[in-house]
Amino acid sequence: MRTILAVDDERNVRKVLSNYLKKEGFAVETARNYEEAAHKISELNIDLVLTDMRLPGQSGLNLLQWIKRQQPSLPVLVITAYGSIDNAVEVMKNGAASYLTKPVDMDEMMALIRHTLLKEQVIKSPQTAEETEERFGIIGSSPAVDEVISTIKIVSSSRANILITGESGTGKELVASAIHSASARRDFPLIAINCAAIPAELIENELFGHEKGTFTGAVSRETGKVEMADRGTLFLDEIGEMPIA
Repeated sequence: MRTILAVDDERNVRKVLSNYLKKEGFAVETARNYEEAAHKISELNIDLVLTDMRLPGQSGLNLLQWIKRQQPSLPVLVITAYGSIDNAVEVMKNGAASYLTKPVDMDEMMALIRHTLLKEQVIKSPQTAEETEERFGIIGSSPAVDEVISTIKIVSSSRANILITGESGTGKELVASAIHSASARRDFPLIAINCAAIPAELIENELFGHEKGTFTGAVSRETGKVEMADRGTLFLDEIGEMPIA
């Protein structure tokens, strides 16, 4: 079982992240600050760190920099303030696997975590890389699963838009992550957005962002998900719930 370290100074946030990640099948450790996180990383076998940018004392950026000195291969995802593109650029320059913006979309977070861990598994285990890539981390052996894996291999080389259908809980996020990992876009971001969780009047801004001064209250430029996914993959989860007009 993979272990994720969630770092946040707010107890309620740690609890929500811990409960959600455990429900998704991960072991979870939590830390309130830089010092607690550094101690647990030094003492425990952590597979991925999920940290808020803002921590009391030394920041999430300081923690990221320490991790990259001590354990360069340990992947780190950083949560930044909403619309704070400067912070996002800074953490990526310092070696973060990727970043999330507040408010955090749990589906986007999970797709990003699974993609990051799958990518790290291939890097860390060259002797099993071929096997891992062959099945994209998908567990199970049946004609239906084999057909899904075969389809992933076929469509991953395409630049066409891909529609993934299936009941809730059948692994649509995992398939989206696998397609991204198998494609020529694998070294660029996988950006997920839960269309069902965003009000109709906000979906355009979420997708395309806005420039400073575009409307009242637009005090800074906000990058949309489409631009964030440039050269990578944009995963529109629950697109069937998006209003047509």
